[in-house]
Amino acid sequence: MNPPFHIADSILGPENCRRLGIRSKDDLPPGTVGLVGSLIAAVTHAPCIVVGGGLINGNRRTYGPDCEIRAVRGFLTKTTIMRDAGQNPEVIGDPGLLLAEIEPAPEVHDRKPLGFIVHAQDREMFLDRYPQHAQDIVDNYAPREEFVRQLAECEMIASTSLHGCIFAHSYGVPVAPFVLSDQLYGGDFKFQDHYSALGFDVQRRNMPETIDKIVSIIDSTPQPDDKQLQRLVDRQWTVIREALTSTGG
Repeated sequence: MNPPFHIADSILGPENCRRLGIRSKDDLPPGTVGLVGSLIAAVTHAPCIVVGGGLINGNRRTYGPDCEIRAVRGFLTKTTIMRDAGQNPEVIGDPGLLLAEIEPAPEVHDRKPLGFIVHAQDREMFLDRYPQHAQDIVDNYAPREEFVRQLAECEMIASTSLHGCIFAHSYGVPVAPFVLSDQLYGGDFKFQDHYSALGFDVQRRNMPETIDKIVSIIDSTPQPDDKQLQRLVDRQWTVIREALTSTGG
């Protein structure tokens, strides 16, 4: 049986998790490298090097001596780690931004105006409120290639999932984060953490009833430019490779 992986709803795939050194948190041998997603709280006392991971909230935690946090998703995580662990990690963004280099988008000729990436916790509410847009859901739980194809077919994205925003940024698709329910653990923290790495102060908005208002919010939300993204992506590859090299991976 393949172990579980802490990586963006598994959208990068277990083969890339293994290649990048990601293992199950339940069996972390010395030299494990953890990256992508809000995984730090799960490895605070594990023999793990974190590069690009984040926290789910700013709650106080204790950290063991074997948890080395070299690089993190954003400045909210960095500030919390400095406070609680006495470490000063580099901010490199979430390595989910690497997806476009791992799985290039297919060529698409006809794109729909708007797609929705909906967290599993919000699916039922979304379908109740927007039944006419069920066919516009980009399935972030589909196999990676299929997810990327669906994302590439959209001119813009409304997302209730953090990694919906991250993956849209990776492919240069305009996106904004929205709230549908109060079921998403951690609230705004991880969203603001991600956007802080891009130099933006963005908070989730309640998803409006009308598509025009949703589109208006996306239009007014700042988007990273190619240079911003490439700078983070290049640094992510460097830090990940350095971590794997230092552990013999």
